[in-house]
Amino acid sequence: MLEILLAFLLVAVMAKVADSDNMSAIIWGCVTFLVCLGCLFIPIPFLRLGIAIIIVFAAMTGYKMIAKV
Repeated sequence: MLEILLAFLLVAVMAKVADSDNMSAIIWGCVTFLVCLGCLFIPIPFLRLGIAIIIVFAAMTGYKMIAKV
């Protein structure tokens, strides 16, 4: 139950980060939610959310780098 709450908080935080960078908060919130759902199949609790935040943050950084070119 706590892990599900942390996943929703992660979605909210990444949407806020995207909004502060003038990107679509809805799109990045949905991407974060889908990555969190995908990481539920990793059998190690709470580590999967750490992996999800690393994946989404790396994707956001990569998108920003590609968009500037």
